[in-house]
Amino acid sequence: MEVDALEGRRARELAAYLLAEHSFCLKLIECRRKGDLEILLVEIDVEIAPRRPVPIARTEPLLLLCPKEGADIPYVVPARENFPIDQLHVTIHDDIDFASLCLWALPAEDLRARFTPFMFLARIKEWLELAAEGALHQPGQEEPVLTGMRAQAILPAGPIGPETLLMARGHEGPRHSLTIRFSEATPEDLEDHEGGFRFVLIPVTTDVVRGRAVRSAPRTLDQLAALLAEHGCDLGQTLTDFAVSSKDEAGLDAALPVILVTFPKSAAPDGLAEGEDRWGFWMDKTVGQLGEALGTFGVSDGHIVPIIATGEDRQDLKEIRLEPMVVVHELQGSQLSALSGMAGGDDLKCLAIGAGALGSKVLEICVRGGFGRWRVLDKDVYLPHNAVRHILGDWAVGQPKAPHLHHFLNQTVPGDRIEASYVADVIDPVGLPEDVTKAFTESDMIVDMSASVAVARTLALMEDIPRCVSLFFNPGASDVVMLQEDGGRTVSLLDLEASYYGALISDEALASHLHDPNVEAIRYANGCRDITARIGPDRVAILGGLAVQGLRQTLASPAPMAKMWRTGLDGSVNVTDLPVHTYRGALQGGWDVRWSEAVLETLRSQRQADLPNETGGILLGVVDFERGLIRVSAAIEAPPDSVKKPHYFERGRTGLERRLNEVVDMTAGQLRYIGEWHSHPRGIPARPSTDDDVLFATLAGLFKSTGEPHVMAIVGDAEMYWRLGFNNESADSILALLG
Repeated sequence: MEVDALEGRRARELAAYLLAEHSFCLKLIECRRKGDLEILLVEIDVEIAPRRPVPIARTEPLLLLCPKEGADIPYVVPARENFPIDQLHVTIHDDIDFASLCLWALPAEDLRARFTPFMFLARIKEWLELAAEGALHQPGQEEPVLTGMRAQAILPAGPIGPETLLMARGHEGPRHSLTIRFSEATPEDLEDHEGGFRFVLIPVTTDVVRGRAVRSAPRTLDQLAALLAEHGCDLGQTLTDFAVSSKDEAGLDAALPVILVTFPKSAAPDGLAEGEDRWGFWMDKTVGQLGEALGTFGVSDGHIVPIIATGEDRQDLKEIRLEPMVVVHELQGSQLSALSGMAGGDDLKCLAIGAGALGSKVLEICVRGGFGRWRVLDKDVYLPHNAVRHILGDWAVGQPKAPHLHHFLNQTVPGDRIEASYVADVIDPVGLPEDVTKAFTESDMIVDMSASVAVARTLALMEDIPRCVSLFFNPGASDVVMLQEDGGRTVSLLDLEASYYGALISDEALASHLHDPNVEAIRYANGCRDITARIGPDRVAILGGLAVQGLRQTLASPAPMAKMWRTGLDGSVNVTDLPVHTYRGALQGGWDVRWSEAVLETLRSQRQADLPNETGGILLGVVDFERGLIRVSAAIEAPPDSVKKPHYFERGRTGLERRLNEVVDMTAGQLRYIGEWHSHPRGIPARPSTDDDVLFATLAGLFKSTGEPHVMAIVGDAEMYWRLGFNNESADSILALLG
C-alpha cells in the first residue's frame, strides 16, 4: 500500500519521521496492511564490531506492527529468516507464530504518554547493538520464561513439600480476571460447598532453562506438555503420579487442577540455576476428567484409581484449555524491611509504652515496615471516641488497648512482630508483674508514647533499663516532639523535658506550641475529666510517620537528641532541632537539684557583660514534688527598672508578672518560678553577704508553709554558690563554672 493510504496514528507518525530522513541509519522500504494492523517494513543500519558474539546483521530488516486504531506501542518483529530469536529479551508468540523484540521495562500506559518516533526507533537501534555485543541482559536483571498471563495464583510463602496438598477457591477480580489463593487443604476443602470453584495445585519442576527467548504462555494442555518436554519433564506422567498418590483424598476428583510449573533458570547459556520462575496453568477440566483425557486414572466412588493401559488412543489434549496464571507468593516477615526500605532495625527489641492514637500509628508503621520486635504496655481501655484516630475499630470498644493492638497488628502482616502485650501502669512499679519487669530489662530501647509527663519522669528515674525515647503530640496535634536519651543515659528524659520547656519560652516561633487559643477540647462523657483533644486521623497519620522517621534515627547515633516536626495547614513540615543540655548539681535537703549547663553559661555571660556592676534575675525550672526533682532550665533577665551598681543589685518588677504568666501559658504550667540569682564583683567570693542572707530570709518568708522549694544563687568569678530552702530548712552547695 502507499504511504498516503496509512490510517493508523502510529503508522503515519513513524512513516513521516522515516521519510523526513533525519538519520541515514533508518530507511522505510514499504507499507502493508493485514487485518487491523498496518505494517512498516524498515531497514536499520547497526553499528557493530566485525566479530560479535550474537549474529546481528549490519543492516537488519524489521517489521513494525502498528494498530490501525488506538495508540498501542507497535510490535517490532525481525524480518530476517535466520534472525537469532532464541535469546533473552525476545518474546516468541506461539499462538500467532511470530517473535518480537522486548524493548521496554516500563508499562505500556507509561510509554504511550512519552512515545515519539525518534525515541522508539532509537531504542530499536540501541537494542540491536547491545544484543550484538551480548550486553543486552544486565547482571541481576530478571527475565521471565513465559509471558501473557492475566490470572493470578497466590501460594504460601516458602518451599512446597512433595506431601503438601494445596487447595483453594477462586475469586473474580477486575475485568473478570481470576485470583486464587492456595492454602494447605483441610477436610472441609474436599467437601462440596456453594460459591466458587475448588482448585488443587499440582507441582511440576523442569530442568534448568538457560538464556533464551521469552515464550508466550501455552493455552492448551498439549502445548504445555510439548514445552515441558523440551526441558526434561513428562507432564502426562507427572499428572498421573500426582493423582494416584492422592487417591485416598475423597472428593479430589471434582477439583479443578492448577499445574504449578517451576522453571529453574540461568541467564548464561551453560550456567547453573541462578533462580527460578513459577507459573500456573488453570485447567478447565476436573481432576477426574483429566484422568479420562490422559487415560491413566479414573474415579470410583469419589476416589482416584489407576487404569491399566489398554492401548487405546488418549483423548486429544488440544481440547483441554489452559488459563495461564502469574504466581505470587504470600509475604514473609523477613521481606518486610526490604520492601519498605526500613532496613537496619529488624531485630531491635523495643518496649512501647502507650497504645493510644500515636502509639498505635507508630506501631502499625513499624510493624508493616519490619522495624523492631515489639512489646506493648498500656493500662487504658479502648473507648468509642478513640475510633476517630486509633487504628483499632469499633470491635475493640470496652477492651484493653494493648492486647487488641497486639493481635490486630500480628494479623495485619506476617512475622508476629508484636511479641507480647501487657495491661499495666508504669507509674506503679511496685505492682508491675515479673514479665513486665523483664520486658524493661530485656529491651534494646523503650519508646514512651503515653503522652504522660509522669510516665516519662518515672522512666527517667528507673535504673538498669535501656535508653528511652519519648514521642508526643502537642495539644492541637500540629506538632510531634521526640526526646531521645543518649546510649549511656547521662541525659535523661527529665533533662530533655526541662530543656524543651526552656526552648519554648526562648523561641517566639514556638510560643503557641503548647498554648494555642484556637485549639478547643471536646467532651466525650459527663465526667469532669472526660475531655479529649480534637485530633483528626490525617494528623495522626502524618505525625505518626514523622515520629517513625525520628525513631529510626536513634539507630544512627548514640547521642541524645531532641526534635520537633511542625506541620502547617498547607501540608508543609518544618523540622526544629531542640536544644540538648547536660545537667549537673547535687542532692540537697531531700531534693535532686540539677542545673542546665546552658543556664550556668547564661548566668556567667550576663555577669561578665554587666561588670563592674552586679546583675541578676529570675530562675525558672521544672519542679516535681512527688519525686523530689528540680531542673533549673531557664532564667529571665533583670527587668529594666532593676538597679545595677558595683557593689549592689536590686531586681526590678516592670513587666515581670506578665512575663511569668506567659511562661506558665507557653509551657502548660510545667516551667515555674524557682528563685533569684545575682552576681558578685570581680575578686569577691561567691558567698552570701549579710544582705544576701536577708534576701534569702525574705524568700523563705514568702514560701513559708507553702511546701514549695526556693533557690538563691550567687555567681562569682569561677563558681556559683546556691542555697535551697524548703519548709524552713536550707542547704548550700557550690558548682564550678566552665569557660
